[in-house]
Amino acid sequence: MATTLDLSQFHLSYDDEFNSFTSSPDGSSGYKTTFYFGGRSLPSNGEQEFYSDSSVGVNPFTLQNGELTITASPGPNPWNMWYNSGLITTEGMFTQTYGYFEMRAQLPTGQGMWPAFWLLPADKSWPPELDALEAFGSPNANGEGGTTKAHIGAITSDWASGGGGTWVDMPNGGDASTGYHTYGVDWEPDHLTYYIDGVQVAQLNTPSDMNKPMYMIANLAVGGNWPGSAAGETGQMNIDYIRAYSKDPNVATAAQGQISSPDGASTGNTGGNSNPGTSTGSTTPTGTGTGPDTVTVRVAEDAYNGDAQFVVKVDGQQIGGLQTATASH
Repeated sequence: MATTLDLSQFHLSYDDEFNSFTSSPDGSSGYKTTFYFGGRSLPSNGEQEFYSDSSVGVNPFTLQNGELTITASPGPNPWNMWYNSGLITTEGMFTQTYGYFEMRAQLPTGQGMWPAFWLLPADKSWPPELDALEAFGSPNANGEGGTTKAHIGAITSDWASGGGGTWVDMPNGGDASTGYHTYGVDWEPDHLTYYIDGVQVAQLNTPSDMNKPMYMIANLAVGGNWPGSAAGETGQMNIDYIRAYSKDPNVATAAQGQISSPDGASTGNTGGNSNPGTSTGSTTPTGTGTGPDTVTVRVAEDAYNGDAQFVVKVDGQQIGGLQTATASH
């Protein structure tokens, strides 16, 4: 039986539900749209994209229905690369040592499309590199990848201590391009445990050099020595949310953003079990009341791996502590 994700010992430390979006090339405002060295591509990999933004011409980012879309399309750019695409990083905005990191997204199809969700050290060293997700929109010349596969891994300067990588199947016959899926990694001092849709798909030993603060990256690369050249089509990576969790009591708890899932199936998770389900409660005020300052909350759960946990917020302010919903039956 596959192991399922349990976040009961964690608290939310970062949450972006993409109800709004701010970015800048240097990270001075919102997400940073270039690599730590100021680069807008990785030509050493043979990649064919220029990571653009509105400051240099083409804006690859669009926002609607609580979803950030990164579009990769052929077109002119200052580096004369074949494609324009997008990259966001939390460098300078959020870093963390150890914890669980997760993105919910729908990935593109197409030859050469190379979406990823990964972490790099805040001190600008490389390696290490922690790859929660890499995927190809179509199998490469060696038959690797495709929309029913995902690649996980960790790059290190000390391979004897851990690291590595492998292709894994999407759980339950899933297809990364036809719906939204969660991709996450639990980074602990001794093990890296990878999850797709809350189901463990791989585990590696944590490399000895992976023990310092890291920030998150989400990007849509195009082409390269590994996935192969693109075929000229446009691809899109749709991101519902990016979240991080920590076990460290010294790490501040982040406020849960308003959940606005593009497909209506995203849930908030502030420390309970990560069970993909449906959020049916409205978070939009319907009017101003004149009665006493009380609020009644009715919660229903369908839990198969422990009781769901949640917090209550009014006007964005948390009321009370972490609550537990216990099934009466």
